[in-house]
Amino acid sequence: MKSKPAAVPGRALAGWLCAAALASAGCSDGPAEPPGFASGNGFGALPTVGPTIGPTIGDAGKTDGDGTPSSDTRGRSGDARTPEDGDPAQEDAGSVPEDADPVAADGGGPQADGAATRGGSDGPAPAPDGSSSAGDADDAGKDVAPGDTWADDLPWWQKPLPGEDASTVTGPDAGPVGSADVDDKTKATGLCQSSYTQTPVELTLGGGGKVDIIVFVDTSGSMSQETKWLKTNLNAFANYIQQKNIDFHLILIGSGTGAFDICIAPPLGGIGCTGNGANYWPVKKPVYSTDGLQKMVTYYPDYKPFLRADVAKNFVAVTDDNSSMSAVAFKAALAKLPLDPGFPNGFIMHGIYAFGPLANGCPTGAAKGTVYDTLVAETGGAKFQVCLADWTPIFPELAKGIIATAKAECTYAIQVPPGKVMIPSLVKVNHVDGENFIGLTKIANGAACQQTPNGWYFDDPTKPVTVTVCPTACNAFVGGKIAFNFGCI
Repeated sequence: MKSKPAAVPGRALAGWLCAAALASAGCSDGPAEPPGFASGNGFGALPTVGPTIGPTIGDAGKTDGDGTPSSDTRGRSGDARTPEDGDPAQEDAGSVPEDADPVAADGGGPQADGAATRGGSDGPAPAPDGSSSAGDADDAGKDVAPGDTWADDLPWWQKPLPGEDASTVTGPDAGPVGSADVDDKTKATGLCQSSYTQTPVELTLGGGGKVDIIVFVDTSGSMSQETKWLKTNLNAFANYIQQKNIDFHLILIGSGTGAFDICIAPPLGGIGCTGNGANYWPVKKPVYSTDGLQKMVTYYPDYKPFLRADVAKNFVAVTDDNSSMSAVAFKAALAKLPLDPGFPNGFIMHGIYAFGPLANGCPTGAAKGTVYDTLVAETGGAKFQVCLADWTPIFPELAKGIIATAKAECTYAIQVPPGKVMIPSLVKVNHVDGENFIGLTKIANGAACQQTPNGWYFDDPTKPVTVTVCPTACNAFVGGKIAFNFGCI
């Protein structure tokens, strides 16, 4: 008599699902929920883990179309095997020969010895192959012939992947294809305990986010005092932004000699009026009264290496004159710049310039800055009066306006389960909100966010400590949790 393959234990399947959903949390074999299961684990309404898990695959009580028991043994609980060379009496006691018909010819006879039954005070009777029918009671009696689409009746956590042969499934896959909750190893090696952890979306390490700031300074003859005030306050301005945990890049465009020289002292500036290599980049080229906007376009190759693709772009105009380039022409010129990174998501314009009821905007203004007024109003920036005798109050308020544009950064510490060693290539990341999964795609770095807005990336691809989610996906999160799948480790 041919031996039958060992059935997958029902309780092993329950333990598998518990491990997949709760990582290292404890599980029980009883009907009670595991500790902490209902307290916001993030995976929504997974089944109660107990001796059975709803409908199972290949129930002992299922029959083929002719009334005979189905030969499908997948998912049966217990681990009884039919002995290959035991004595006949032993074989007859716990199993039915393959060519035997356990039902009487008229279809109304009693079940063969060992067939699964419902009810009875002594618990479920053994199935035809000797295995227990515990866990199959809810599905007993269903017809599941080879090729039947039994998977349509299963809950989502037990369905096979699209295009997968249902007969090869040995365990449930919790989640959609490609998500952090799919463990492909179950198909190749049987049941494995994937390791999962979660962290609330609010627990980001990214603080206030990132901004790029491009300041241009009119160094024409009427701006000597204003240039001095700018140099005096720029370190305090940068320090204010840094204290708010903002990752900023500051680009300062303009040059001159004597009173018009723009040299920013340390710590923002470097030795010899250079950049500091971290967050300050000077472009020492001239900007005159009315050509500030045009210079922002012309000098783009000089400052683009310091721009970043995934952050908000802020322009700051410092001038006492108007622009000879219109607001419409400026926006059109920026749009034509190459996306390296360019300005694909637009910009915010701020300014220290002349405005007000006077013809020249304010008493010491050369001309009213109507073009800057238009750009500030259209982009939601902040504006300040260039004619003020003291610029000290300007820079904290300007910093607040720029900070408000910063995109919050979704950066999370990787929570490796206790006693486990992470294999970076196996890690998958999802956003989980109840039963809703938002699939995230692994990318190389932040620059790839422009092509893959739902991406995530490691801080270090070989020894990662954190993962960062691209701004587009990050901004879409409203509550929920970041779920880490570490695979079978």
